[in-house]
Amino acid sequence: MPRLLYLALFSLAGCPPPPRYVVADVYAANLPVQDAMVAAECGRQRDAALRTDDTGRVRLPINGRVAADRCVLTIAKPGYRTVETGGVHLCTKATACPPIFVQLFEAYGLPPTTAVSPHPYASPAAEVAQ
Repeated sequence: MPRLLYLALFSLAGCPPPPRYVVADVYAANLPVQDAMVAAECGRQRDAALRTDDTGRVRLPINGRVAADRCVLTIAKPGYRTVETGGVHLCTKATACPPIFVQLFEAYGLPPTTAVSPHPYASPAAEVAQ
């Protein structure tokens, strides 16, 4: 019986921990930024990187054993300055994790980008003229 108990404990110790998450909302000029690359660095763990969806949100799963409860995020998109955050807390559930707000600014020396208007009836020509 003790051998069976040791075997059970050993097999449970080998299971990977459940993933934890980092959630971020990426905006520029108060509009969500789609396809911005968001990467997390959590100590030695550097394998979490995803692009934002059409709402500007990303939910990064952090797999494996992470020594720290905080991660540093790097957010990049062509035409914008790259942003690096301070320590961001990890959550156990992606849906219950409060997102952090990240504001991107245009890079110097590049032409301004045309943002998509939040108004559904705005014409693209009017946006360029503004």
